[in-house]
Parts: sequence; structure tokens; C-alpha cells
Amino acid sequence: INTAVGADAARASNPGTVVLRRPQEFAGDMVSLVGRIENLEVEVDTPARIVIDESSGIVVMGENVKVSTVAIAQGNLTISIQEDPFVSQPAP
Repeated sequence: INTAVGADAARASNPGTVVLRRPQEFAGDMVSLVGRIENLEVEVDTPARIVIDESSGIVVMGENVKVSTVAIAQGNLTISIQEDPFVSQPAP
């Protein structure tokens, strides 16, 4: 919005609300301001999503899922995932 109608015209007050200050060039012309904002194309992130089928045990993850350090225990099964920032590459 700031790129389209002027710097510092819009700010997010929370994740679902944008507070707009009418720029001087739109004084008395709220319809043009709202029209310009309404026609903006907004690219949103796809939420990270994991789907687990209980009956088959199939796990499907979207591309935005990031697995971090975690430990899972169920009965006698324990799964541990750890992050290791060290990258090891073979010599050329």
C-alpha cells in the first residue's frame, strides 16, 4: 500500500488490520484512494500445513513446513530431530 499510495500511509496494527492515513494527494477523493488499494495484487504466504492419515500412517507436508529440534515418543518408539548448522561437503 505504501508503494502504491505514498510512504507511511499504511501500517499494520495487528496481523489482520491495516491502519491507513489518507495521503495529501487524495484529500477529498477517498473513492480514488480506496479504488487504488482495492486493485492492488497481494501475494500471501501459504500456511505451513501437515496432514497425517491415522489409518494408513501417511504424513504429507507442504513446502513451507520447517522441522526444528523436537522429540516425539509414542509407546516404545522415540523419534528425535536435531538441527546441525555444520555443512559437510566432499572435497572436489
